[in-house]
Amino acid sequence: MNGVLGGTKTYGSDRTIQMNDRVYQAFLQQKSLNNGKSEFVFCNRDGGPLDYRLVNKRVWHPILRFLGLKSRRAYQTRHTAATLWRACKLFCV
Repeated sequence: MNGVLGGTKTYGSDRTIQMNDRVYQAFLQQKSLNNGKSEFVFCNRDGGPLDYRLVNKRVWHPILRFLGLKSRRAYQTRHTAATLWRACKLFCV
């Protein structure tokens, strides 16, 4: 929070998610692009965490506009994804 990495707010906030092999391989491929400079899958040029404000400004909101979707916060999408995954029981990915 506020640019400081740390654990989750509460013990119960830790989550384990299931993903199929295709998604897992995509994450591994993305992580390999940083050539071992970072522990993050998605990182900045120096290997540090991405600044969410920069991602929102340069990626998230432009994509929403391009797709003709109304503006929403990126974190709201996690609820949508979780609902869809539960609905299709992870087989539709």
